[in-house]
Amino acid sequence: MVFFGYFDNMKNYNYEINITRPSTFYGSTGLTTGVTVNNQDQFVTNNYMDLVDAPIMYNEPDTTVIKVGETDILISVYSKNKTASAKELARDIQAILELQKNYLGELPVKKYAFIIYLYSGKSGSGGIGALEHSYSSFYYLPEMAAHELSEIIVRIAAHEFFHIVTPLNIHSEEIGDFDFIHPKMSKHLWLYEGVTEYFAGHVQAYGNKVNPEMYLDIIHEKLLGAEQFKDNLPFTEMSLGCLDEHKDQYYNVYLKGALIGLCLDILLREQSKGKVGLKDITKKLSLTYGKNVPFQDDELFDKITELSTPEIRLFFKNYVEGDQSLPLTEVLQKVGITFKKNVTTKEITLGDITLGGNPETNRLFVMNIENMNAFGKKLGYHKEDEIISINGIEISLHNAQKTIENIQKNTKEGDKIEVVIARKTNGNIKNKKLKGKAISIEKTRKYLLELNKNATEQQHQLYKAWLGQNE
Repeated sequence: MVFFGYFDNMKNYNYEINITRPSTFYGSTGLTTGVTVNNQDQFVTNNYMDLVDAPIMYNEPDTTVIKVGETDILISVYSKNKTASAKELARDIQAILELQKNYLGELPVKKYAFIIYLYSGKSGSGGIGALEHSYSSFYYLPEMAAHELSEIIVRIAAHEFFHIVTPLNIHSEEIGDFDFIHPKMSKHLWLYEGVTEYFAGHVQAYGNKVNPEMYLDIIHEKLLGAEQFKDNLPFTEMSLGCLDEHKDQYYNVYLKGALIGLCLDILLREQSKGKVGLKDITKKLSLTYGKNVPFQDDELFDKITELSTPEIRLFFKNYVEGDQSLPLTEVLQKVGITFKKNVTTKEITLGDITLGGNPETNRLFVMNIENMNAFGKKLGYHKEDEIISINGIEISLHNAQKTIENIQKNTKEGDKIEVVIARKTNGNIKNKKLKGKAISIEKTRKYLLELNKNATEQQHQLYKAWLGQNE
């Protein structure tokens, strides 16, 4: 691994990097300024910020290039044991990028690179994930089969790729000319990460990749996650202090930050009678600023207000700069969605067991049975049981959440349920079938989101505009 540094007062000089590589290696990057002669690569950037914003992965190449609109998408994979290839992953990546192209109207980059490093064994850092860059994103994930990786990569890519909008084309001076020695943050993480995360979910509903009920589940997850953080901490204040004083609150940018984007999008649609949404405002901001023209941190809220209405400035004052809780009940009602708190319902469960994941077998396993309900006791789970299938549907780590949710939604009281588990007994592992009839359990849900069947025509029209059903 190589890191590039800079001399004081020389961040804005042109940088020329010359790399001598093994003849069988290829350097995958989002840079378009590369020149290759034999086994020598040369890259030139306008400044240090562009250089560190462009990772390069050298390895024996496993690459493919797909076309999305007018943009070349490079997909490069390193996998020591060849568990997944670039061509295998390209299909699902292309599908989500096509959705994003249609969502944005066009892609504002000529080339973009997905650089994917699949590690074998244990992660050196203990973590997995991705880092976004202006023209690329770098993925560090465990080796597994392509069909298992695809869902993970597509979910992450849906977020990371939207960074071609912000902060690439919409960013403040603090981000555009970042001070690496004395870092100073912008107060607009609600935009850089929150709106990006909102777009990553919204594009799937807007493009009919998920149905409305599934999209409400995405919102529900954000609500549950956000309650673990300080709701009365102004988001701009958290953003400014996210490197030190408020670093323990940072992850809320992907949770409450996305909910800020949700509220803002619906309010913008309402104020414009359905014609202008948040994606339209960000496009206008991109045209106003762009990659090389940063905005001043204190001017952004007023600029967005110029492009919309005074009511939007009040929203920022109360809920982004201020410490008020987001007006979710009121905002969601505008699009015919009922939002309630602490609601008691009857639900089908799989026993209220605590589940964990075993990456070696790619299965869920029973971590704890202390809170197991009557149905779980009837099935007869044991601690350490690994779930192989439910009603004949194979369960793996990558499909578990959606599959189990679908089973619960489509199962009625009294329906037969069969769970095949792998159980270790006296040192031997044997498969066993656990059978029972579904029981409805009374549960209190922290949040309940439902489509209002009696929505007014005005609510219905705004709902259609918000989810792109008018286009």
